[in-house]
Amino acid sequence: MIHDLGEAKLKDIQHERLYQVSVDGGPTEFPPLKAERKQSAGEALAEKIKADVEKQIADSWSGGIPQNTTKATAVGLLNLVLVFAAVVVIVLLIKLAF
Repeated sequence: MIHDLGEAKLKDIQHERLYQVSVDGGPTEFPPLKAERKQSAGEALAEKIKADVEKQIADSWSGGIPQNTTKATAVGLLNLVLVFAAVVVIVLLIKLAF
C-alpha cells in the first residue's frame, strides 16, 4: 500500500512530494521524517495572526500603547473639532440670516 506523506523540504533538495510504501505483514507506522514540512498558506496565515495577537496582548499587559493608535486618535480628534466648528458656523449663519 502507498501512503502520500505530502510535500517536504529535504536537505539539499527542493520541495518534494513524499510517499511511504508498506507491505502486508510489515510495519505500517514509521517515525516522522526529520525534514521541514512545507506550510500551507492557511497555516502560514494562522501563524502570523497568532504571533500578532500574542504581541498585542503582551503590549497591552506591559502598558505600551501601539504607535498607530496615538496617530489615529489625534486624527479622529481633529476631525471631531472640524465637524464641531462647521456646525457652529452653520448655526451662526442661520441666526444671522433670520
